[in-house]
This record gives sequence, structure tokens and C-alpha cells, in this order.
Amino acid sequence: MKKSFLCISLLFSIVGLSAQIDLEDGLVAFYPFNGNALDESLNNNHSLDINSPALTGDCNDVPESAYFFDGVNDYIEFPDNPFINFENSSAFSISIWLKAPKNQIDLAGAVNDILTKWTNSESEPYPYSIRLFNQTHGFPGRIWAGRYEGNALGCGNFPSIISTSRVDDDKWHNVIFQRTAEGLLQLYLDAEIEGNVVDNTFCNVNNPRNLLIGLRVKNNPFRRAFHGSIDNIRIYNRVLNQMEIDAINNKVTSTTEEVGGKEEVLVFPNPATTGRINVMNKGNTEITNLSLYDVTGQFIQYLQEDNRVDVPNGIYYLKIDFKDGTSKARKVIVSRD
Repeated sequence: MKKSFLCISLLFSIVGLSAQIDLEDGLVAFYPFNGNALDESLNNNHSLDINSPALTGDCNDVPESAYFFDGVNDYIEFPDNPFINFENSSAFSISIWLKAPKNQIDLAGAVNDILTKWTNSESEPYPYSIRLFNQTHGFPGRIWAGRYEGNALGCGNFPSIISTSRVDDDKWHNVIFQRTAEGLLQLYLDAEIEGNVVDNTFCNVNNPRNLLIGLRVKNNPFRRAFHGSIDNIRIYNRVLNQMEIDAINNKVTSTTEEVGGKEEVLVFPNPATTGRINVMNKGNTEITNLSLYDVTGQFIQYLQEDNRVDVPNGIYYLKIDFKDGTSKARKVIVSRD
């Protein structure tokens, strides 16, 4: 059986899945790399320059849905804008999907930059940077994330986090780096907390530099180029809660939940290995309608009497409407042999 694991980021909380999940709220930049490097947030902060990364398949082998970086000089550059240039006291969150092989190519330094808003000047501050320790580092395959307030007089703080888990296994992983309103930097891998540290910056950390993906700095022997694939970059001007982090990682799971506080509904089998979805209502409120949606909230079909669904393998949401006017949603995985 092929494992149906999706790295698609949910666009919004559909059909009342949870009032605590709203992946549109505070989204200031969104780069899903759907055949291009356009910003699909409301800010339209599109790429300035795409220097040779190749469109490739995402974690579900959907063609031209991610970018592959050669680890030599490939990069994507986005213009500086105030909404992606955070102050030292600002809350923010950055989510990125990546796939890294065991070995990097650019070994001029022990790290390779995945996403950074910086130049190669040690004196200049930067609000965030996410990097990979390569095979020459003492902690190969780990993620490093941090910020820096520059070396102006009285400044120099450099809070950062190193993951305990490795990502250099040529598989897709989600990385989330964020700062809470209370001043805590946090690093998540695949929805699991990897570490946190107090953000002790008090000087300016923002700068006028463009955002670079796959490279630290252009036109420099020490480019720190990243070798691997990158997809679905999201930047928020707020912190994400655990349920939202789980949703980005497609871990919002439950096949049995309360309906109307006491009643229950069961969706099975899940995963649906034959394309048939059964729904058992254990409560007293009659089900009036069953409709299937994809992860973007697009309506797919109503369930017919035989409960068969004619959809590709993947992750979907089943909207269950009740006679009293309420609705519930269940995540459904279709994974035929």
C-alpha cells in the first residue's frame, strides 16, 4: 500500500473544522510554488529573480509543484517589504517544507542557507534565518534557526535554536520557526517542538535586504547554497498555535468526535483503501447530507448511496450536515492499494 502523506498546506479552516484553525489569519506571504514563485497572499510580494532552480514534484509527486536547488548557485529572491521584516519585539511564524539529501555540495562553510533575510555582513542585523548543518558540521543534518541584532555598540545578541532531529534523509519535512508575543523563539520539525530559547535581542533586527531562498548571499564565494527541494513557504505576522501547526502538517485527525456535545459519528474505514467511505451515526440527529471537499476547500462530490468516492489517493474532508442545521467535518484519507 502506498502511504498517503501530504505536505499540502491547508488554505483555511473549512466547514467549521475548528475555530482554533485559521491559516489565513496573519498570512503576509505565501509561496506554494504552483509552477511559479508568485505570492498567493493578499500582499502579492512576487519574486524578483529566479536564478535557475528547477520545478520538480512535491511530496506527492505532483509535477512542477516545488523547486529543486542545485546547491551551487540556484536561488529565488523576493523583495524586501515591511510585512516580512519583523522588529525584535514582533511575533512572527515561518513555515517551510524541504527535502534534503545526505550531502550538500557547497562546503565553503559548515551551514547551507534555506531561507534568509541577510547579506554576508557580520555587522548587519537580520530578523530571521533558517539553515541546514551540512556533513562537515559536528551536528550534520540538523536545522539551525535564529536572528541577530548586529554588532553595533551595545548590541550583538544572537539567539538561535538547533534541532535535535536530522532532516538530511531525502524525505520531506516541515520546519516552523516562530517568535511568540512573550519573546520566546521556537523551532518545530514535523509539528513536534525541537527547542526554544528566549529572544534576548533588544536592538534593531530588521534590515532593507531582500528575502533569499536557497542561498545566503549572491555573487560571493561564500554563497552557502542549499542542495535539495523547497515548497510551501508561509510567513505570518503572528505565532501559530499547536492546532494550526498540526493542520499545516496534516495531523488534524479524528475519526470519532462529539456531535452536538453528546452524539457521535464514525467514519470508516479510514484510510479508505477501496474508495468506499462509510458513515455511522450513533446519535439521535438525522444526517441529511454528506459532501466531500479537497484540502483547499473546493467541493468535490456528494456521497452516493453506495458511499463510493471517485477521487485520487490523498487527503480530503467530509462535511456531514444534520437535520438540526449543524455540520461537522472529518478528515478522510483515500489510499487505494
